Amino acid sequence: MRQLVDISRESGHLRAEERRLIHRVFEFSDTLVREAMVPRPAIAALSADCSLADITETFQQNRYSRLPVYRESLDNVIGFIHSKDLISYLLRPQEFKIEYVLQPPMYVVDTARLEDVLRQMQKAKSHFGFVVDEHGGVEGIITLEDLLEEIVGDISDEHDEEVNEQITPIDDRNFVLEGALAVRDLNRRLKTSLPESEGYTTIGGFLMSVAGHILQPGEEIEHEGLRFVIEKVERRRLLRVRLELPKQKVETNAAETANAAR
Repeated sequence: MRQLVDISRESGHLRAEERRLIHRVFEFSDTLVREAMVPRPAIAALSADCSLADITETFQQNRYSRLPVYRESLDNVIGFIHSKDLISYLLRPQEFKIEYVLQPPMYVVDTARLEDVLRQMQKAKSHFGFVVDEHGGVEGIITLEDLLEEIVGDISDEHDEEVNEQITPIDDRNFVLEGALAVRDLNRRLKTSLPESEGYTTIGGFLMSVAGHILQPGEEIEHEGLRFVIEKVERRRLLRVRLELPKQKVETNAAETANAAR
């Protein structure tokens, strides 16, 4: 089927964007949920003992429509809250109890394929799932929108705003990245092809894995033409790094953008 799609494109029967969409559908069934999830370090969550004022403030600060709720630690999630369910309590906060707006959690194993997760969401009538490892620990969260993006590409939302804040362009070739930026988000945004692994999900984790030691400011790492310069490390965590793209990569990205617009 993939060869037929390529032949159709070469013969002019399929545009590049149509071919890309079909290939995304093929890849969807092969992709594991851990490759598309929002990783644990990037999760904004609420403690079960939060007041209504604390909850509304957290929603305003993070700009998400849904937030997980936990007791004691994120490994003990008890559900999630949708911001719209808080509206009726804003004028009568004394009546609010978190149990009144709490929606039950849906769990998916980190080795599940996206097509299976989609079926599970449809069956549970849920748009929000917690990704857990073999020990039951929470590794991340997955939303229906994350699944749709695997097929149609990026959908601008609150997560994209967060990614924008984690990638600061200096010019066409140079960018400042936060260490907590997900490798998958960088690959999508800058069309890089950094490897994704079970051992890490963030740029900081990737660079630590490549280096094999705790990174220090000023240290440089090169990977397949990409040059990373470590800018800030705190308590052994990489907080900020500068990325330089090769000139050829910038030209290729520009050409692909122009072709897709045709």
